[in-house]
Amino acid sequence: MSNKYNPGDVVYLRESAAIGTLEAVKISGAHLGSNGWMYSIDSSLSPPSMGGAMERRSQISTQTLYYTEDEFLLLCDALVLVEANAKAAYERAKAQRQKFCPDNPTEG
Repeated sequence: MSNKYNPGDVVYLRESAAIGTLEAVKISGAHLGSNGWMYSIDSSLSPPSMGGAMERRSQISTQTLYYTEDEFLLLCDALVLVEANAKAAYERAKAQRQKFCPDNPTEG
């Protein structure tokens, strides 16, 4: 069983992409555990101003946190999730505008 990511690879957190935020992390280590490959990350790529999952995790402690492969995405896959989130948010806003502002049918 070979690992999907290697130390130095930049990946994106699936959890953040699913809510519309691109949050890059760099893989700092990979090792095979009993449940598959586990990865440690270098969080220096993630600026604290983003307020995403990485920021919340970095406040827990300074110990190394490990992630499974399914918690990461490559850039194009992350962008697909971000785009889907943006489209859904747009559709919700459009429905709200139609409901509460019926006199303003302008498409935006």
